Formats: sequence, structure tokens, C-alpha cells
Amino acid sequence: MKRNKLKNKNGITLIALVVTIIVLLILAGVSLSLLLSDSGIIGRAAKSKEASRYAELKEQEDLLKIEYKINQSLSNGETSITKEKREKILEDLYKQNKITQDEYNTLLDEDPVIIDGKELYFLSSKEGYARVGVKVVGENKYYEDSDGDKAVIPAGFAIVPGCSDVSSGLVISDVENDTSDSGNEFVWIPCTIDGSNDTIPYERHNFGKNNLNYGFHSETLSEDESNSIKNNGGFYIGRYETGTTVQRTEETTELGTIFIKKNLFPYTCITSLQDCKDLSASMAANNGYNGITKLCSSYAWDTALRYIEKVTGTSYATSSTQGNYSDQNKSKYIDESGEEKTRILPTGQTDSICNIYDLGGNVYDAISESGFGYPIGRGGCYEESSADTSAGYRGAFYSIKDPDIGFRITLFLWL
Repeated sequence: MKRNKLKNKNGITLIALVVTIIVLLILAGVSLSLLLSDSGIIGRAAKSKEASRYAELKEQEDLLKIEYKINQSLSNGETSITKEKREKILEDLYKQNKITQDEYNTLLDEDPVIIDGKELYFLSSKEGYARVGVKVVGENKYYEDSDGDKAVIPAGFAIVPGCSDVSSGLVISDVENDTSDSGNEFVWIPCTIDGSNDTIPYERHNFGKNNLNYGFHSETLSEDESNSIKNNGGFYIGRYETGTTVQRTEETTELGTIFIKKNLFPYTCITSLQDCKDLSASMAANNGYNGITKLCSSYAWDTALRYIEKVTGTSYATSSTQGNYSDQNKSKYIDESGEEKTRILPTGQTDSICNIYDLGGNVYDAISESGFGYPIGRGGCYEESSADTSAGYRGAFYSIKDPDIGFRITLFLWL
């Protein structure tokens, strides 16, 4: 009987099978890694989607800011971006699934969200209220210049056209669209209490030169100034020395009315430091300002000087040649005897720095700091040289009832 025999066939060995499985597992792992890791296909696709979403939303944000900046320069009859328009844009983006519910709520609260690792911050509705040349009505409003620097504009004031950059001295006036400098004017000094985040600290400072008796002068930071700085990120200093429409003499007894305006007589021959303080405080009350006006303190004076030095890159505190001094030819004249002399100039007649006039020169400015029990004058005067009594100068006087001594006012905002 014939039997069929099995033919020899090449088969797979157990070892080869194991090797094959191992190789397949390795390939599977590599494939999954390429597919699922952060740098993989899915990861890269997700990142690309986030980057695309951020770019699209950033474009919306930029368009909103551009429109705001354009509206800043339009006539008074035009309207700037409103809170309602901003909310409508966010609502449309949410309906188009371009932002999530949480992102919508966050941006609606005017806080930033992180998309593609970048911060997205739509124009704040608060920033759209203060417009150049237009008076703020109701509550104090925020303002952001073209460089992103911010200021708080008090109710009853408008930003002066042509003086709207924080870094070069933002000026406000209680007259709307004040292109002729006819109103009471102040300049914004950005600062913080502790100087955090590379800001200017609100503190007294020894500038060395002309501050020889700094250690004997003293003043305690007032609570109202401290709170205002903490909540508003700055304060305002009078653009000019305090002025009056009638020239005062040592025989003048009436206090009269004060202004911070151009082309006035500096208010000198003050009977007492308390009169300076009372007159300064009355300015806000009499004009209905949404804040408090005070006699300039050593904290405010020194912080203003440091602001000027920071943004101009100069040593203004020790070299303030812009002012009216005996060596600067700002007010020289020949008297009846033929002698060359200098005299006090009206406010705003010298060269400004950061849009502020005569922190150095013209007349000494009495401040609320005291030294040896006597009132302190800052900034030098027309009879002295700029080298001897620069803007950082501080000196004690027996009396401030003097034609060479005036004072300067500061404005601190309500919370």
C-alpha cells in the first residue's frame, strides 16, 4: 500500500516569532510617539490650531485698539469704543466658537487669557472713556497712550491736545480741548509706593548736591497720599508755580484766589506755611475736583524729579538750566542805573521739561517738609545760579513772607 509522505516545508521558529513581535512593538511605540507626543503629528496639529486661533483673536484685538487710537484723535462729537461694542465683539467670537465660555467670561471681566502660551488682553472698556481734549464726567477714568503707558484722568479734567504721552509729561486741564493753556493744568507723575516692576518709588530722596542738610529735614508720608498712589499708580503736580492775577508784596494781607495757569504772577509773600496748606486744599474744594489738592510734599517733589531724570536720561535735580536763574539769561534787564539784573518771570515763561515749568529757578517753592523747625524751600530762584540752587536744592528759611518764595500744588485722586 502506497503512503503519501509529508514534504519538508520551511516554517517559522519560535525565536523568529518573538523577534518579530518585539520589532512590531517597537515600531508601534515609535508610531504612537510620533502620533501622540507633544512634538508628534497630533500635538503639532493642536499647537498649530492654537497658534492660528491666537493670531485670529490677536488681529481682532489689534483692530479694536487701532480703532480706539483713531477715535482718540477725532473731533469731540465722535464717540470712542464703548463697553457695549467690546462686549458685542466678544459675544460674536464666542458664538463662532473662537473663544470658550471661560475665555469669554474672563475677557468680559477685562482680564487676560493665555492662548498658545501668549497673553491676550482685549481693550479694556475703562480705557475707552478718557479721550484727548474731552472732559471726563462722573468718575475718574483710565487712559492709555500709544505706547501702552497708563494714567488716571480725574473727573472735571481733559487731556491737553499735544501733551498726551505719559513718557514726555501727560498734561490735564480743567478746560476742555485746552490748546491755548488757559485752564488750571497738572502733569501726571507715574510711580508706586515701593518702586516694584522698575517703577519710580514714591519717596524722599537725597540728590547729594545742594542737599547738604538732607538728614536734618523730615516729613512723614501722609496716609491720603500713600493710599492714592497705591490705588492710582501716580499723582499730579502743578504744571506751573501757583499763580495769582495780582502781584503780591510783603505788605499784602489778603489771601486772594490761586491758579495753576500760564502767564500769572507767582504767588509769593505768603504769611505762613499754614496759609499755603489752606490755599492748596481749597483749590479742589472750590473747583469741584474729584480728588484732593495739597501743598507739595518732599515725597512728591523728589519723585517728580526722579521721574524727569528717568524719562529724559538727564541729571535734572543737580542741573536744571531750563529755569530762570541769574546765569541763564532768561530774565536779564538793565535798570535805571545801567546795572544788569534778573527778575521774576510770569509762570510758564521759561523752558519746560516733561511739560513742567520752573521746578528749578524763578522762585523758591515752599513745601510741607520742615528743617530745623523752619519751612523748607525747594528749587532755587532767579537771583541765584543754577549751579548753587538747582531743582533738587532744599534749604530752610526763617520766614516765607518773601517775594522770592512761592509754592506748588499737587493733586491726589480719590480711590
